[in-house]
Amino acid sequence: MNSMIRKTAGMVLAAALAFSVTACKDAGQKPSSSTSSAASVASEVVKTPETPTLGNADTEYDGFQYLYPETLATESKKNEETQKMENESVVVYLPKSDYASVQRTRAYVEKMGMEFTVDIQPYFQYEEDDYTLAENLDYYLELEYNPDYMDFAGLEVGKAVEDKASNSAQAVVSYCKYDIVEEKPAAYFCTYFVKQLESGLKVLVSAEISSIEATGKLPELLDEIESFYGFRPEWDSAAAEKKLSETKVSNEKEEGIESSSSAPASAGLEADTSAVKNADGTFTVSNITFSLPAGWEMQEEGEAVFAPDGDSVFSGCAIMVMQQYNGATSSDLSMFSENPEILEALLQSYMESSVGEDFSGDMEFKVCEKSPFGMAIKMSMGSDGTKINAYFIFDEEGYMSVMMSLDTEADLPAAQALETLFASVKRS
Repeated sequence: MNSMIRKTAGMVLAAALAFSVTACKDAGQKPSSSTSSAASVASEVVKTPETPTLGNADTEYDGFQYLYPETLATESKKNEETQKMENESVVVYLPKSDYASVQRTRAYVEKMGMEFTVDIQPYFQYEEDDYTLAENLDYYLELEYNPDYMDFAGLEVGKAVEDKASNSAQAVVSYCKYDIVEEKPAAYFCTYFVKQLESGLKVLVSAEISSIEATGKLPELLDEIESFYGFRPEWDSAAAEKKLSETKVSNEKEEGIESSSSAPASAGLEADTSAVKNADGTFTVSNITFSLPAGWEMQEEGEAVFAPDGDSVFSGCAIMVMQQYNGATSSDLSMFSENPEILEALLQSYMESSVGEDFSGDMEFKVCEKSPFGMAIKMSMGSDGTKINAYFIFDEEGYMSVMMSLDTEADLPAAQALETLFASVKRS
């Protein structure tokens, strides 16, 4: 049970870290246009009939030197006609690498100085099917590179351009930042490409290349990516060096989201999971205090994992609490209140990407009508005899509190204890 807690908590935390208010904010100004010529529409590549392409590929092709096949699959949904759970699978070709992470709907690879990501179930915006691929990609990049949260030097966000058939679009982002490992500044070129397959499924591909780490053979890898995906990731070492020479880069390690002027010094990607027990029997994690039913104790001193008598293995249940800076403001919460479906859909999308195949059961999100402070959303999910419930509370000071229960028993003692916790939680 203890390993289950840590594994599940890790996945929830991964989703919490990935989920940022920058993915929800409707930026007030349009990003600047990139001067890069490579932000043009995807080029046409001459291919032999045997060469696989995105949306028309199997796993049998072995003609690539640097790419290998993986099969990604969408989350299962019920077909209302057949009443069966169905999903869609897509064969993608990825760079061969020792640094790779392949989940159900998403793959991430590092190779030759490039971070390469494929997501076959991306979320762009509410009612995204009402917009063109270019409009969706522009909106996505406005949020991804919101200048209120991303303080990259020389940031240029290119306008998305569609191909003539309007079934794909791409854009290029470039910026500079200080590399704290190499202890010198680096230029980055990031190409984003979205394609809608014949089935209607959208696939988002991103390729971020660093001037410090890019290798001499990278163009050969880019040739193969262009052959399969139909676009060529932007890279020009001379242009990168020119951008570096023209851009003043701070050598502070808090470059990027952590150095946002609107974020407090404590902002970062680490969640606070340390706990203390108070004299009155309540518990405090970071700046929130709450009660648990009689008999519930910390599993380990100072750690925000709780169980009956502090023993999750014997009881078959547990609760975990964490808090992380997220950047939400009162105006953000007002927007979420007026459009709760946006918050529900976004958080579900990030959670599904994080848990992957580990939990194949139903997952539901619902904004709470009442919250002890800020705005709360409840999650319920379960698979293979494990039931998980959680509350996510966003407050006006920019913090997200996560309270999660795990149950393996039918009477769901942790879920009941979670309701006690939620009803009593308050800011310290």
